[in-house]
Amino acid sequence: MKLSILMPVYNERTMVERCVSQVLAAPIPENMERELVIVDDCSTDGTYAILERLAGEFPQIQLYRHERNGGKGAAVRTAIGKASGDFAIIQDADLNTIRPNIRACCVRCWTAAPTRFLARVTWPASRAGSCRSGTR
Repeated sequence: MKLSILMPVYNERTMVERCVSQVLAAPIPENMERELVIVDDCSTDGTYAILERLAGEFPQIQLYRHERNGGKGAAVRTAIGKASGDFAIIQDADLNTIRPNIRACCVRCWTAAPTRFLARVTWPASRAGSCRSGTR
């Protein structure tokens, strides 16, 4: 099985390296592959150069770039189209919604809908987290 972590990015030069490191280090279920599909939405602050370097260092990263800024929704749609995993989560690059427990989310969502699905997990400070899923 493969997990696709979809990351839309726009002008996150100061946060993106830390976010990518945390996502790649996050535990996932045993016997599961991980791919990090990053879509840079035409950043203008040097973010893309950082992402190119990281993609060269980590084979799990698939990096794409929009020629024009289309917004977060466009970046997510591009990432969904490029993902090859059995299921996916969306991870924002600003660390506001970092996934502290990707493994628990995968198990919870897989149990709820054991077909191909897209899950977006939110982890606001005010609650323990939630998992929403739907077919892809």
